[in-house]
Amino acid sequence: MVGTDSNGLPITEYCDRFGLTIHERLRLFLELCSAVKHAHEHGIIHRDLKPSNLLIVRHDATATLKVIDFGIAKVVMPDTDLKLPHTRIRQWLGTPNYMSPEQMQWSPDVDFRTDIYSMGVILFE
Repeated sequence: MVGTDSNGLPITEYCDRFGLTIHERLRLFLELCSAVKHAHEHGIIHRDLKPSNLLIVRHDATATLKVIDFGIAKVVMPDTDLKLPHTRIRQWLGTPNYMSPEQMQWSPDVDFRTDIYSMGVILFE
């Protein structure tokens, strides 16, 4: 169950509950940037980045970010023979409050920038 220390807390809830400073919040955000960069380098667009999919787990005194729920992720690897199902056009996937304008408009050209947009919304929160 999300919200317990064993499974982690959503990033925004964790920051508020433990009164993290701006510096501490930015350290967690940099972890998110690194994780998303890693996914993007491997051709994966998450498409549903939101606080409840970004869990902070504490091990001793260290907080670690876990990016979860790649259920609607899009794989974009043009130089592969891997046959993947395509998302249908006009299929609304994601959480509206965190979706990029392109994702909200059902654009078939959603790319890595949609995750960057969602990260900006999360950083704003």
